[in-house]
Amino acid sequence: MSKNLWRPEDGNETLMEILNRASSKRDSAIDQVFGDCGAKPPWVINPGYERASMGWRMGSGEDFMVSFRIWFSRLSQDQQHRFEREFPEPESWNGFYNSIRQNSP
Repeated sequence: MSKNLWRPEDGNETLMEILNRASSKRDSAIDQVFGDCGAKPPWVINPGYERASMGWRMGSGEDFMVSFRIWFSRLSQDQQHRFEREFPEPESWNGFYNSIRQNSP
């Protein structure tokens, strides 16, 4: 995903600006889904979806992915590293965690 994703309805916002704006509406849902370290990465939630699957870009898969990215970006660096050790990226998801960090404010 491009950091400078542009959509006409959003003006010239970056992806993280869009996610942060959307996050205010999703905070309670994020807390319910992920709670205190109850989160699981996308490849555990739905192992049938590859990283580039349309399933992550529409419907409930998109909602999960946006919420997961917001949740993960809000963790401290230490919490992020602990989560990564518990749930290492499969080869086909290589760079996923770093992509979240690169797009965080």
